[in-house]
Amino acid sequence: WVGGKHACGFFHLIEDRVVGLKVRGIYENPAAAILVQAHKKLEMLTSTREENEFKHTIDNKWAYMTYGAKWFDPLMAHIRSFIHSQNQKVTGKVVVRLHKGNITVVACESEHSLFNAHLATFERSAAFNQNASAGFIELWNLPQKTAYNAARSLYEKQDQERRADIARASAEAASKKL
Repeated sequence: WVGGKHACGFFHLIEDRVVGLKVRGIYENPAAAILVQAHKKLEMLTSTREENEFKHTIDNKWAYMTYGAKWFDPLMAHIRSFIHSQNQKVTGKVVVRLHKGNITVVACESEHSLFNAHLATFERSAAFNQNASAGFIELWNLPQKTAYNAARSLYEKQDQERRADIARASAEAASKKL
């Protein structure tokens, strides 16, 4: 009732139906919208970057398969297993603000939080050696540097061709003015 009172959870969607039709629909699910927002913030707080990225992918697959009436497909059992396993740590308290159709998470806490205020700082901290950053950046960028250097002659050739094309176009434009 509270979510609906604040106009939360109203969606205007363009959908692709299983049979190939494109349809419009307006849906109202305030409670679900609030719970999903709160849950996603808890997931972000308690999961690693890779888990959160993969969860987004898995959620989309789950939604498409559910929408396509594939609830009993063997893949769904695997998807549900992953979601159940990943969500074991997604517990905590979330405070939301509802206003004019917006659902805003304003506070979030969990005993399984991966956030550490001592590490999440740009200030000097004894929690980790910030001098290690330079070495990390070197290692992190090593695959990009290697790939660039391996293809450098290709890039240089493309650059030379582009410059030649520009010079040729400029010469043609100049000769047309005469």
